[in-house]
Amino acid sequence: MVNEQLTFDFNAPLPSLPQLWTPDDIFGSCDQETIERFAEDNRVERKRAKVSQKDLADYLSMWANTQPHGGIVFIGVENDGKITGCAKTEQEHINQLHTVQRLCSDAKHEFKKVPVKNASGQDDYMLVLRVYYRADKLVETVDGNAYIREGDEKRRLNEAEKREIRLNKGELDVESESTTLKFPDDFDITLLNVYRN
Repeated sequence: MVNEQLTFDFNAPLPSLPQLWTPDDIFGSCDQETIERFAEDNRVERKRAKVSQKDLADYLSMWANTQPHGGIVFIGVENDGKITGCAKTEQEHINQLHTVQRLCSDAKHEFKKVPVKNASGQDDYMLVLRVYYRADKLVETVDGNAYIREGDEKRRLNEAEKREIRLNKGELDVESESTTLKFPDDFDITLLNVYRN
């Protein structure tokens, strides 16, 4: 009996429903049609080319903290989906966007330029920012803020939520944290004896 070598198609087609695409699917096949297909949701954020570096840093934190895959920022598109592009934006501003990691250093991300036709029908381009989820740590901006995505909204985390995320990601070792309790005054000796026995 001759054994035949099995072949596998590792280039499986993307799901036909855009709702099933992951941020990696969107980023990997990003063209004008893809950009127009995706409105803001739990994977995608739209921003004008004039978005500030600080605002973009908030979105780096948000996607880096959002399970399970992080997300995408389309830069050069209005909230209503109108493509305005980045070609008319000053190069100094584009450079600032590319150095956004200065304001959110723990976020893992990458940019790509995507050629598009803007709403006026002119050749233009958009920036697409892919931000990856960090399973190992809470990602904050330089001002100490951290965000997550809920539906199509960015939400700032409070200190209790930030601590809980750090605990879940193994950043904090609760057993070695300092405490204000004094031994033996603040301890129930009877319970300690039960535990020891």
